[in-house]
Amino acid sequence: MPFAVHIFFDDQTDRAIRSIWQEMTDCGVAPYLGISGNRPHISLALCEELNQATCQTQLESWSIQVNPFPISFQSLGIFPAPGAVVFAAPLVTVELLALQREVDGMLDGCCKWPEFDFYRPGKWIPHCTLAMEFKDDQLPRALEIAGHLKLPLDGMACGVGVIEFRPVKHLFNYSLGKGSSSRGSL
Repeated sequence: MPFAVHIFFDDQTDRAIRSIWQEMTDCGVAPYLGISGNRPHISLALCEELNQATCQTQLESWSIQVNPFPISFQSLGIFPAPGAVVFAAPLVTVELLALQREVDGMLDGCCKWPEFDFYRPGKWIPHCTLAMEFKDDQLPRALEIAGHLKLPLDGMACGVGVIEFRPVKHLFNYSLGKGSSSRGSL
C-alpha cells in the first residue's frame, strides 16, 4: 500500500474543510473523503514503499525544528477530468515550498518514489482536496459545494503525519515545534 506525508491544520481550519467533505458525502456527490477516516491535509509527499522506522525517527526530529505556520487558502482549483479533483489552493509561499523540499530530501533514503513525479519538488502543486472520485457530470455540483468554503480561509499548519492508504491508516503524527506524537487513528 502507498504512504503519504501530510501537513495537518488547526481545529477551526480542520472543521471548515470537514464541513465541505460532509456536504459532499451527504449529497452523494463525492463521499470518499467524508468516510475515509482521513483528516483535512496538504500532502507533501507520496511513497510507494516506506521504511516506517526510519521515516518516523526523521520526521519526529524534523517536526521539533519546524514551528506551526500560517496557511491561507485563497482559491479553489481543479485537476481536470477524467477523474477530476476539486481542491482548496493555499497561498504558495517560499516557506511552504522549502518545507516540501525538506520533507522530500528527508524521505529520499527511506521512500520508494512512485513512477509519477507530481509530489516532487518543482512539480508539486500544494492543495487540500475537497472532492475526488466523483462522476465527471457531477463536477458542477462538486464546485458548487466547494464554493461553500468561505475564502480566504486563514489558519495554521500545526502538525505532520504519515498515513498508509486504501484504507486510510494513520501511522504516526507530530505537532510542529513540540515533537509530541501519537500513533494510530485520530
